[in-house]
Amino acid sequence: MTGIALCWPTLAGTSYRLEESDALAAWEPLGTSYPGTGGEIVVVLDPFNDHPQRRFYRVVKE
Repeated sequence: MTGIALCWPTLAGTSYRLEESDALAAWEPLGTSYPGTGGEIVVVLDPFNDHPQRRFYRVVKE
């Protein structure tokens, strides 16, 4: 496996921030904000090279 795809539905006019964590205690922003379009956003990540251990991701509505 070389990567993962994260996808989520969006609302037009709303921005979303993707965050990552290795222990669910502290969250770090991952990249930039994603503008909502009313459709689905798909972000492809390759976390296995940078973080061979487990990673958690969450989407935050801004």
